[in-house]
Amino acid sequence: MNKITNKKGFTLIEIIIAIGILAAMTLTMSQISTSVVESKNRSEKRVETRHATSIALSKLTDDLRMAFIADKTFHGNDSFYLTGFIGDGTSINFSTMSNVHYIKNQNDTDQSHVGYKLKTDDTGNFILIRRQTPYLMEKLEEGGQGFVLMRDIKEITIEYYDSNKKEWKDKWDTESISFAGRLPQMVKVKLTALGETKMTDEDERKEYHYELVVPVAMYKQKVS
Repeated sequence: MNKITNKKGFTLIEIIIAIGILAAMTLTMSQISTSVVESKNRSEKRVETRHATSIALSKLTDDLRMAFIADKTFHGNDSFYLTGFIGDGTSINFSTMSNVHYIKNQNDTDQSHVGYKLKTDDTGNFILIRRQTPYLMEKLEEGGQGFVLMRDIKEITIEYYDSNKKEWKDKWDTESISFAGRLPQMVKVKLTALGETKMTDEDERKEYHYELVVPVAMYKQKVS
């Protein structure tokens, strides 16, 4: 008795259809994986931007709250210990009592000069530089060490509230006639940070807008 066997295999059309189905599944999985990775990257960048902004504004708040000026007797005969407050729309330099001692026996004091300013990076965006001296020095806008406090800033504007005239000013200088020996009652900071790229356009980045009003605790008094 002869055994009948089916030796028929896959036809060329069946193979082509199978390959097509496999390719479509592979493409779909690849697109899903890419979408998941991009979504994860955007989410991480969003969290990173908010975290960096929170740290920067928190540090600026701590410094401004403790801003102070002293009378001439505090400065000494040779004005070795200068105090003051100078600011415009994008930068600010002032004396503050916010310095914290982190290293034992380090040559620093509670009082120091602090400065904030914008600088352009290689991408054309702004970075926020914070400068601090270990103690009060002869010049308010020089000395100390600077470091990058925040990156990817599109814009920042700073205003100063004049308690005498009850209005906001775009500049402040304790050495000028208008603000001689006076601190602003409050400082307003508006900051636009650049976050993750937009899903609809990879060449554009999402913008996050922040507004902060910081009261200056010692705006009415001088240290003597």
